[in-house]
Amino acid sequence: MARVLAYTAGHLELKLEEICRHAGISLRSLRRHLKAETGMTWEVFRHRSRLLRAISLLGETDEPMSEIATRCGFESPSAFAKMFRAEMGETPRDYRSRVRGPALNQ
Repeated sequence: MARVLAYTAGHLELKLEEICRHAGISLRSLRRHLKAETGMTWEVFRHRSRLLRAISLLGETDEPMSEIATRCGFESPSAFAKMFRAEMGETPRDYRSRVRGPALNQ
């Protein structure tokens, strides 16, 4: 499972079926083992991984929001902004301004 989780974290744009194919494990087995070992579903793990990657990129890079959305596996910048605001209580731009300072958020 550690290998599957590491691969998922490194390929956040992939769908579960693609992860299973890469790992050589059935969809059902992956879901069952992951839930037993981590207490969460693959979808929750991927969601949290996307959020953590976005937080890191917002704080450490000057990449545009659209690039961060793509790198974190979101279908669009608006989907990224919506999820980020729902989870963090602020927009990605506001988060970046707060952690890096307004002058760096150009």
